[in-house]
Amino acid sequence: MTSFENLLRVRLPKFNPNIVARARRRFSAQINLAITENNVDSAFEVYEQTYRLPQTSTEMMLNFNGYLLNGPWNLGNDNFIICYKDTVPHILKALTPHEARRASSLSLVLSRQYNISPFLTSFELQYHEERCFMIMPFYPSSLESLPLLNLNSGIRLFHQISNAVHFLHSLNYIHMDIKPANICLSSSGHFILIDLGSVAEKGNISESTVVYVPRDFQPRKKLTPNNRYKADFVNDWLMLGMTIAEKVYTLEMGGQPPPPTVEGLIKILQTNEAFEELIALFDLTPNSLVATESNVFQLNFVSK
Repeated sequence: MTSFENLLRVRLPKFNPNIVARARRRFSAQINLAITENNVDSAFEVYEQTYRLPQTSTEMMLNFNGYLLNGPWNLGNDNFIICYKDTVPHILKALTPHEARRASSLSLVLSRQYNISPFLTSFELQYHEERCFMIMPFYPSSLESLPLLNLNSGIRLFHQISNAVHFLHSLNYIHMDIKPANICLSSSGHFILIDLGSVAEKGNISESTVVYVPRDFQPRKKLTPNNRYKADFVNDWLMLGMTIAEKVYTLEMGGQPPPPTVEGLIKILQTNEAFEELIALFDLTPNSLVATESNVFQLNFVSK
């Protein structure tokens, strides 16, 4: 019978036996299924997921700080792991070195703020053996899993997430990965912008692949062959526009037809004339945008 190791060797001639041992402890059911199906890809995915998980010493450190890991938890991103603190669920994400540097810088900036957007997720950083982990609140559902929104809910989505975006922009940061999977619902029903591992300072190269933008915007702003972009305010507004177009106006994403152009996106958002404020942000210059956001963020949000 084919072994887990033999399946791995097809994709990975030299693998780490310690990772294999950890995989057997954590993912025995998935390993047995991969062996039964003789599925090389599944075996490799188990190995890769195990590699991304914190090692035993890291688990002990997290446990010492009050966090108990409870295996993997996938919400469109297999870098997310569920953990608990005093029985309250949280999400842990292992950051790349670039993400860790940006998150550390953002954490320092946020620690100096007295008026943080209530629609932006909170987070803390834990360090162990030169690795950095971002721990965020767990939200039971994301916008990705919800059915289509009616217009009133779409307008509320815009006001709440734009509040979070305005706040980030006022600090000269851009989220760079706004999409339904990164917008969650709190227990009180508010929309919350999550996953701050992609956040980049304005003008810096983003780690995000930035796929949730109009098709004619991508090549114009692309800086490198692997879809890396320079962080700019307009990225966030276009991605928020694409998200609203999908969840309110049934725009299909991830297949056929291809994403609309910027002009096509604007036509979709003009259907009910409810998102003219968002459309205007597509055309603002960076200087006027900063001034506008400084004023907008001071407004009190009125739930619709």
